[in-house]
Order: sequence, then structure tokens, then C-alpha cells
Amino acid sequence: MRTELNIHEQIDFIQPEFLNILFFQQKSLVIYPYVDLKYLYFLEFCTVGYNVTPLDGITINNLKEVIEFEVSNNDTHNKTFYFVYNVDHEKLSEIMKINEFRCIINTNENVTNLVNGTDFIFYNKKNNRFLNFKPESSDLKLEEYLISTSPNRAILQNKIQEIMSLGTIIFTELNENLNLDNIAEILKDYDQQYWEKILKFVENYYKIEIPDIDFNKNKIKNRLENLHKVDQNEQIQEFSNEYQTITSENKFIAREFIQLLLEYRSQHVNLSNLDLEQLYDPQKLYIYLRNHQWKKGISKDFLTDWVKMKKTGYNLSNDDKANFSMLFNRLFEKSLVEYDEPRVREVKKDSIRNLKPKKEKKLINPTQGQKPKIFSTTILDISEMEKKMIEKLESEIDIVEQKIICVVDKGPVIGKIYVCPKCKAFHCLRCANALQDKNEGCWACKSEFKL
Repeated sequence: MRTELNIHEQIDFIQPEFLNILFFQQKSLVIYPYVDLKYLYFLEFCTVGYNVTPLDGITINNLKEVIEFEVSNNDTHNKTFYFVYNVDHEKLSEIMKINEFRCIINTNENVTNLVNGTDFIFYNKKNNRFLNFKPESSDLKLEEYLISTSPNRAILQNKIQEIMSLGTIIFTELNENLNLDNIAEILKDYDQQYWEKILKFVENYYKIEIPDIDFNKNKIKNRLENLHKVDQNEQIQEFSNEYQTITSENKFIAREFIQLLLEYRSQHVNLSNLDLEQLYDPQKLYIYLRNHQWKKGISKDFLTDWVKMKKTGYNLSNDDKANFSMLFNRLFEKSLVEYDEPRVREVKKDSIRNLKPKKEKKLINPTQGQKPKIFSTTILDISEMEKKMIEKLESEIDIVEQKIICVVDKGPVIGKIYVCPKCKAFHCLRCANALQDKNEGCWACKSEFKL
């Protein structure tokens, strides 16, 4: 089924240049020759912060007067963006003289001679060229980031809306408190390289001038470092817990995960970015990946290879599949997990492993308690190091067996199980169906069943 992910195929308006011109620079756009309206409206993602109004140059005779009236009655807190189409050369020349008029205009005529200044950016759709805007000399990193990380238009629009909301908070902070020191804290969720672009957007949208802020000044710099330090420490602890949960669940699943992790390092990570511990300690490597390449979670391809046991070729038993299912419940908040087979079928309860790592056991750290050694990369046998690391880690992994007890009838679960996605309580399928039939929820937390 064709999904909306194909946003880059829908004409070619969902591009960094248009996002920069219409949203960040708050300029207007003239597109020629004619473009079908259904494609023209793809640019609506750039109009966040405005109410959109269409104007047809054919049906409205006195177009200039109508627009002037509309603009004069615009509310500062309720701005309007206009999609104007079917206009000829003369009408376009007239409406370009109107002040405070934000719009996208489409005409079928050659209007090259109307280019004047940069309030209206002209785009020739036929040869895919801007007449008075130079993309090659513009900083489009933030725009490129927003588009490349958005799988569909809805998510892209949500990300732009977040920047709009952030701009409102910054404007309020400046307007009411006149405190520049808090700006760094407001912007902390974005990479610092994007801060200037976001502040410039606030200036353009609210038509204000923000004083230059030196984010390297001691007070602001210390506040930034403290914010990042707290966030980083919390993330390291969270990702360490994730890793220990993964490697303490099942020795076959853990061995596959570690080998895939080392393979991923070789194929997808620039080794020069890793320190010695991250290079040879899988836990440190995992934390590095979660802080960089896997910020939003482990990659889908990696998870697929993991479930398929790509490296070891181990055949998952029903018990192993049940372990995988519970592991995914803990890590990814899902009540069912897909494998090569459609679903986990039968669960033998007496050999299900406990997900929690034993507190007295710690995963090894090759450099813990001693000074790190400096290895020469020209003579180091990395594959041998990996083999020894895997063997050592496997010897440290504890497997604790326990029975799964239904939270309702307190008996051991035989056959399929239902794991509450909220509190992780176990229900045998018979009790889960009975509770659902009575319109009741989880026996432990009362949350709604998702069978």
C-alpha cells in the first residue's frame, strides 16, 4: 500500500528551500507557470502559525481591494496566509505592492520582469530555478534535518509546529521578563547550531529585534553545561539499564545481540569517534549508539536481524520467543512481537527467564579498576578481541528461571499469555478474555485490554 512517506515524490515542493523561504524567513512566494492546486497545497506545511485562505483571481474581480481589506483586518494573534491563484501579470503587479501580505501566488504567465527585491521570491517551476534566492549560499541545515527525519507530512508539520510553539515561548520570555539568560534553557532540546536560525524566525514572525546573545558567556555557558551534564548522566543510566536488561534475559538472545552490535560498529560507525572503552566494551558502545545514531531507538534493521538470529543462526524455541516477547514489552512498550512466524504460539512456563538482571552480577568493564592500555591499531587483532569479549560476557550473564503466574487465578500460565502493556502483569488468555467480556481491564492496574 502506498504510504504518505513518499513526501519527496509529491511534485518537489517539500524541499528545504521552500521551508526556509516561507517559514523561517517569513517571505512570500510567486510560482510560475501554472501548478495544479492539489500540488500547490503541499506547501501548506510551511504556513504553520497562520490561517490559510484561498483567493481565486478569476472569480474575484477587485482582487487588490479584497486583499487590502482582508490584510487591514488581520489580527496580530490570528494571522492569515493566502493562496492566490489564476492571476495575470497585471493583477500580480498590483497585489505585490500591498504591505504585510503573506502569500503564495501561482500564475501561468511569464512574470520574470516583476522581480524586485526579496519580499517576493520568484520560482520558475518549469526549469526548477529561483530567480532571486540562492540556495547554494543559504544555511539550510535545520530545514534539511527536519525534512530528512520526517517519514510523512504530518510528522514534518508537527516538528514545525514545535518550533512555532518554542518561538512563542521565547517571544513571551523576552516581552515579559526581558531575560536573555533563559533563552539557552528554552532552546536546549535543539542542537546549538540551530539556535540562531530559530531566533531569527522569532524575529521575522513577530517583527521584533532580539539583542545579540553570546551563548559562550560564562553564566549562560555554565547553565548550558549543567543542563547537558544532568541530561547526559540520566541518559547514561537509562541506556545502561536497557543494556543490562537485554543481556541478562537469555544467553542465546544476549550473544546474538552482542555479536550484531560489534558488526554494526564495524559497518556503520566511524571508529575514530569512539574512545577505547566504546571500541571494545559492548555496553559502552551501546550507550554511544543510543546517544548518537539510535537516539530515537534501536534501528529497525538491527531489530529485524536480531529476531532472525542472523549472526549465530540459532533457532528460537518457544521459550526463547516468549523471552523475546517479554523483553520487547519492557523495552518498547508492546504487548505482542512479530517474528519470522506470525506470532509467539506456545509458551512453556517453567523455563521463562526473569528479565531483571541480578543485582550482585555486573557486566565486565575491561578498563575498570585499572588504567586503560593504549593499543596500536596496526597490530591489534580486533576479531580475536571480540571473540574473547563475547566469551567473557557470556560467562557473566545469569539466567534465572521462574514460573509465570496469572495475576487473576494465581495459577501457572499454560499456553498463550497476555502481558499488560502498562504494568507488565501476566494474565492467562482465559482470564484475559473473561475480563474483557465483562468490560473490565487489567486485574492489576485496571488499564484497558489490547488483545
